[in-house]
Amino acid sequence: MLIFFIFLVNICVTFARNLRNTISEGPGVVPWDVKAIKYSRNYTENLIKETNLLILGVVTLWMRVINFTRYNEYLGRFIGVVRRLVSEIVLFFVLYLVNLIIFATFAESCFRDLPDYNTMIVAFRTLFYASFGTFDFDVIEKTNLGKEFGISFLIVFLIINIGLFMSLFISIIAVLFQVFSKDDQIY
Repeated sequence: MLIFFIFLVNICVTFARNLRNTISEGPGVVPWDVKAIKYSRNYTENLIKETNLLILGVVTLWMRVINFTRYNEYLGRFIGVVRRLVSEIVLFFVLYLVNLIIFATFAESCFRDLPDYNTMIVAFRTLFYASFGTFDFDVIEKTNLGKEFGISFLIVFLIINIGLFMSLFISIIAVLFQVFSKDDQIY
């Protein structure tokens, strides 16, 4: 109901603002066909606020649906376990980000000649994507330090991030899920 009210108020305010900005009576009266085109362009070209409200509405609806699942006998238990896991997952991702920052700093200092690693932010983004499987050996082979060094760096990074960190993440979730699911006071 609140979301509907927010959307309704936004439409009314936008409508009033557009009418105020497009209609001016007086000595230089603008014909209605020009006003209609001006009003339509004002309304259709300024969709940023409406899009942001739509995104907020979708996120809020998603959170409400997840909240309602706690009343289900099976899903409620699962959601309760996931709520207790959130703090552990946040700690894992903090450790993951620290690892990515360290590797991005190393990559930025070693591979400045490569466009995918020449700044800290670009190196971080490239390694973040690489940790999920989007990497290219051809790009890192072109480094001034040598083809073997570039490939070795990327292989070590992938082994640590895909092998070690993803295994650690799965084991944390599995063990804590098993521990928390035995608790009868989860709901």
